[in-house]
Amino acid sequence: MLRAVAALTVVLFAFAGCRKEGPAPAAPPPAEEPEFFVDRTPDGGTPASAEVEHPADEIGEVAAPDVKVTEALVLKYLAYRKVVVERGREAVAKVQQEEKSLNLTQRAEHFAVTMRAIEEKARAEAGLSRDEVVAVGQVTGEVFAARQIWRMNGGDEVLEKARATLATMTGDAKAKAAQALARNEQSFAQMKNAASARKRFGDEAVDAVLAHEDALWKVQQEGAKVMSAVF
Repeated sequence: MLRAVAALTVVLFAFAGCRKEGPAPAAPPPAEEPEFFVDRTPDGGTPASAEVEHPADEIGEVAAPDVKVTEALVLKYLAYRKVVVERGREAVAKVQQEEKSLNLTQRAEHFAVTMRAIEEKARAEAGLSRDEVVAVGQVTGEVFAARQIWRMNGGDEVLEKARATLATMTGDAKAKAAQALARNEQSFAQMKNAASARKRFGDEAVDAVLAHEDALWKVQQEGAKVMSAVF
């Protein structure tokens, strides 16, 4: 049960409250369940069925289905992106020095043309086709989306806290919470392992991206900084 980045609204974990010392009442009211123990759909509601289709399965097709994304291809793509970022920095410096008279719109349009030329030249030098660049970029984007949702929702740490809370519960509340937690653990595993991307692109492609996740993330962030620096 993954969710789209734009629909990230569910609260995954919250303690119901702290215990207070003192004599217990004769008939204590049932404690509220931490929200993590409530089943959630990608939209934050309760599920109508055990299987919830990922929104990515409904939008957009595989951009370059004939391209096999391997680790070797990912490494070529990574080297290509690093060249683009470095040359992009040089282009930004040139724009800032030589095109001060242009307004923001004109500067953006000119820089876009410049960056496109830089990308095309770097791609040709790296021996990559346009489809190969698109294919690796699409797999990387979907893997990153799932992994970011997993991290933003607390990752493994929030599961550990939920398990610890479950251990303090008793009776029917614990049984229900355990079932909900098991399903949420499955959802977290799907996000962490980029299950939807695996379904769309295959294990080899996803594993190739995950093997170089940190480097790909870094070059993506550096590229974003280059694109914003011109303004």
